[in-house]
Amino acid sequence: MLSPLVAVTVIVVEPKLDGSDSDQFPDESAVVDAVAAVPPAAPTASASTVARAAVVPVTVTEAVVSLAAGRPLSSVHAQTPAGRVTFGFSEDLNEAMGDALDAMVTWLAVLYDTSRAEALALASTCADLRVTQVANVTWGVHALLPAGLLS
Repeated sequence: MLSPLVAVTVIVVEPKLDGSDSDQFPDESAVVDAVAAVPPAAPTASASTVARAAVVPVTVTEAVVSLAAGRPLSSVHAQTPAGRVTFGFSEDLNEAMGDALDAMVTWLAVLYDTSRAEALALASTCADLRVTQVANVTWGVHALLPAGLLS
């Protein structure tokens, strides 16, 4: 695992809903006041600090995003517990798919020190292509190479 170049903690605060018909979003100013009551980002600030400072019931999600130097691709990609992921975005679904697959082929060629043709053969049998999003007339596709599939 690469050591991170930068690690950022992201805290997302959302109104807590219990699924009943009577659920209503709290007044926007109450949520803003709750977030403002949280001390500036510091080693002691955490998701639990946000939850305690909130004046309305909230759901708090905390994630750490790391950026690493020396990655083999210049495009958006990720290494997750589920596997390696590359992305493609375009107004055309086929182009988005091609971009995600092309990035995966490039990554595989670097990882396994092989030709692009051999990397494409690996990707065609091992990588899954899935639609990530359809938003604002933009298709998002990701290619997933499941963890542990190739060693």
